[in-house]
Amino acid sequence: MGDLTIEDLRKCLLKMGISTINEGEYIYPASMSSSNVVSILSNLAIKLGVKFNLNEKVICYQKTSLKTDKNNYEFNKLIFSVGGASQPNLGSDGSLLSEFNLHGYEIKELKPVLT
Repeated sequence: MGDLTIEDLRKCLLKMGISTINEGEYIYPASMSSSNVVSILSNLAIKLGVKFNLNEKVICYQKTSLKTDKNNYEFNKLIFSVGGASQPNLGSDGSLLSEFNLHGYEIKELKPVLT
């Protein structure tokens, strides 16, 4: 698969029901609502069988298990979506990065971005 273009991204988002607009070199949802995009993408993921466990602090994880401050989980695939350390009040405090280091992942310098 080759590199995707901005137009490829726009077409993909449109297929999911997300119209876009350009603001300079940035693309935004036409609704100008990130919650709208999150809702559409979350619903699609749920239809595909993805399970979300939100507002839990990861204590540690192994190859097929995860311990949080609320539960223990067994899994065959795991995706972390943790952010960096930009919004501690929203849970993005960087605390999981040290756990990633324990598992041998190299953490590059964190830089703020618009995504």
